[in-house]
Amino acid sequence: MQIVVKGLLFGPKAKELETYEATADVSQEEKEEWIKVKWRAFGAIGKLHNIVKYIRVSPKRRTGFKTLLQDFEKRSVKVPVMDNDTRWSSVATMVEYGLENRDGIDMYCCEQTALEADTLSDEDWNELQTVHPTINTIDNTGYQDLGTIQTVDETRSIEE
Repeated sequence: MQIVVKGLLFGPKAKELETYEATADVSQEEKEEWIKVKWRAFGAIGKLHNIVKYIRVSPKRRTGFKTLLQDFEKRSVKVPVMDNDTRWSSVATMVEYGLENRDGIDMYCCEQTALEADTLSDEDWNELQTVHPTINTIDNTGYQDLGTIQTVDETRSIEE
């Protein structure tokens, strides 16, 4: 289902996020910047992806973000969920987390010069608000379908 959501959101260019033509002349920093630029090209979800990745990359950043959220008196302070290909509904979960913690994310981005290009505008937040119900519905439908899948043993007992 995650692949379906990615295809819906990013179209055929989603594969570009997974491939990088490595050459001996390219440093790790250049490769990471190339990947950020590719994600950013996908709009608000791509920018949010870059922000979440930045926060999650080190314990110091995670702690800094949690501290900032605690200053906003959030009861449940969690590190943002990163979207990926294997975690079911991770894009929807990441967007939902972002929407619930918008003030903290905005403040954190203002404090981090490395996130300047990924800082979400009001228009970006509106895009996330608009797309969230759709991707959430797709992901929830996938969960419901899983409940109807029968195992091979269950199928055999029905046939007998």
